[in-house]
Amino acid sequence: MRTARNKKNDGERILRQMFHKCVFQNYLGSMTLMINTAIDGMIISHFLGGQATVAFGLIFPIYSLLNFIPILLRTSTQVNLGKFIGRGDIGNADRCVFYLLAFGFVAAVPLLLLLTAFRNSALMILSVQAQYSETTLSLASDYLLWLAPSVLPMMLCPVLHPMMQMDGDAKRSPCAIQIATVINLGGDLMNALLFHGGMAGMALATTLSCFSELFVLALHFHSHRNVLCPSAEGGLSLKQLMQLSDGIPLMLREVFAFLSGIFINRLASRLGGENAVAVLAIGNSVWVFLLPAAIAVSGACMTLGSVSAGEADSHALYTVCLLGFWYSFLPCTVYALLFVALSGPLSLFCSGGNAQLPSLALPYLRILAFSLPFVSFSQTMEALLIVHGRARRSALLSILDGGTIVLTLSQLLSRFMGISSLWYGRLAGCVLLSLLALLFGFRLSSSGREKKPLFFLLSTKNTDAFMEETLYTIEGVTAFSEKLRTAFMTEGLSSRSRNIAALCVEELACNTLRWGYGLKNNNGVDVRAVCRNNELIVRFRDSGRPFNPEQYVRQFQPASQDPSRNVGLRIVSGEASDIRYIPLVDCNVVILCIS
Repeated sequence: MRTARNKKNDGERILRQMFHKCVFQNYLGSMTLMINTAIDGMIISHFLGGQATVAFGLIFPIYSLLNFIPILLRTSTQVNLGKFIGRGDIGNADRCVFYLLAFGFVAAVPLLLLLTAFRNSALMILSVQAQYSETTLSLASDYLLWLAPSVLPMMLCPVLHPMMQMDGDAKRSPCAIQIATVINLGGDLMNALLFHGGMAGMALATTLSCFSELFVLALHFHSHRNVLCPSAEGGLSLKQLMQLSDGIPLMLREVFAFLSGIFINRLASRLGGENAVAVLAIGNSVWVFLLPAAIAVSGACMTLGSVSAGEADSHALYTVCLLGFWYSFLPCTVYALLFVALSGPLSLFCSGGNAQLPSLALPYLRILAFSLPFVSFSQTMEALLIVHGRARRSALLSILDGGTIVLTLSQLLSRFMGISSLWYGRLAGCVLLSLLALLFGFRLSSSGREKKPLFFLLSTKNTDAFMEETLYTIEGVTAFSEKLRTAFMTEGLSSRSRNIAALCVEELACNTLRWGYGLKNNNGVDVRAVCRNNELIVRFRDSGRPFNPEQYVRQFQPASQDPSRNVGLRIVSGEASDIRYIPLVDCNVVILCIS
């Protein structure tokens, strides 16, 4: 006999499987700009020399400025699409996608002007109260000019990547990443080795790679039978504008990363001249390879946490929280140790022949790697706070995470430690930041009437009446459908709606158990029924073969001489007021709305 504990563990298996895939896909999805930046920095330092490395270090804060709008858009996409999908509201999800893409297109215009017409003014701000040679400023100006066109795909891809993930086309996202990476790497090497080009050629390769990424993602709407489709129905509204507020905390992180980056460069220039600025550029290039690990974990928490919040499923939120913290400390630590082992060769490769740089860069690279688990934990907590509507607390953590706390500690330590304060201040800042994130978790857990553990997601309020169970056998399906026939009577739901829902459960759950897993054993179907606003929403989730019941009914209409064919699915399709199939993170999700 299957024990209750085994049932619980099996019921979480689908969610855990989705979370692992989500982490992997988010990791690949966050690598495009990251890889482009890292490759540019490393090849510039190795092939173009110290002057070009200093120029790249000077303009590196621009990436934070360019990234703050994509962070806003990606966060809004993950949070809002997740909640809409959890509620079964595909219409609002479609409008959300259109609005975010339109906003990204509009936001690209001022950023494009900043990198072209006003790039000299931008360089003046970046080099405030610091001395840089005319050659360095000229190289930086060339890079910004040719990087400018890439702003458009930078604004649109952050919306499309999570949309692919939630629309059953997750493989397209890593495909776009691979193509863009090959183009960027090939273009950089050709520019440096064959054409002996400068900073402009490096930026042009980045621009071409970003447009190739956008092109591959856009093919989703041509070749894939997508569920989500951008829709301008109803036009733009203040309510849709307010949806962007979910991304403001993480946007603040990028704004403060831009500002703190300027002043850390200034501090480095004062402590060690242009060599110290070059060391920061080398460290930032390597950090770009580390950072996607933290982004992947926090992104998975945001995506699946938002879906669970839309479903009003507090236990799923609790599971997502545990998985996020586990990833932050164990896999991220292993990932960081890999970079500690590689720090020696990386410091030599990035030195560009400058004999002084490896000895300065080596301790900085090791400190960056050691700080990754703390950064991942803090960013995971920021994402979970956003999912739970704690925007102010998330914003405070994001501002500190943006380099404010690192800059402050580095300034204080510089009086005693000299140039070493640049890396020890960073490690101390990241540790202190994670302790503050931990404190926020305890404060949230003790803010209610009952004392809760650190994993405060158990205290999520659920205002909807619901019933849920993981079904493994035909007998279990029958028992659940019988309970559903007598449920929600106090909520004013009609007996007809309950009977239709029970019939749908029997049809879809039994079909999945019989045919969805093939020869696999010990698999089930998560069924969740929620009564919301006199409407019954039933969600089915499984990790079996992809199967769209609505499409199947349309494709295999029964012949007149065989009216019994697919009768169960036809009844489900006819009786439900709305039926939606979403291949969410490579799992099957069917949402029925019964009015």
